[in-house]
Amino acid sequence: MFIKNNATTIINQCHLVWMESPTNPTLTVIDIAAVSKIAHKKGCTVVVDNTFLTLYFQHPLSLGADLVLHSMTEYLNGHCDVLMGALCTNDKEIHKKLKFLQLEWFYIGRIIIMEEYS
Repeated sequence: MFIKNNATTIINQCHLVWMESPTNPTLTVIDIAAVSKIAHKKGCTVVVDNTFLTLYFQHPLSLGADLVLHSMTEYLNGHCDVLMGALCTNDKEIHKKLKFLQLEWFYIGRIIIMEEYS
């Protein structure tokens, strides 16, 4: 309902749609596939913060997201000895841009680079 009523309002002037599903702290579940479909029609890139559910429970890339962010410090590592995040994509152009930023300009810090995608 929210998506249908607010799609044009939210996406008319944007280039990026960033969402977290479920949201923290209210645990509102967002229909990633529906938001991605609307966003892509408008030419927007879709980013999902998947920290809360982790890659074990939810796969935003298969639901239409272009980028997925995971805080590895939290649920994947157990809040203990690693300060790290993961940014995942299955889009070769986005990967190429991120790799350029990481290797040439150091804007996004040291990254463990995964070259192969499933």
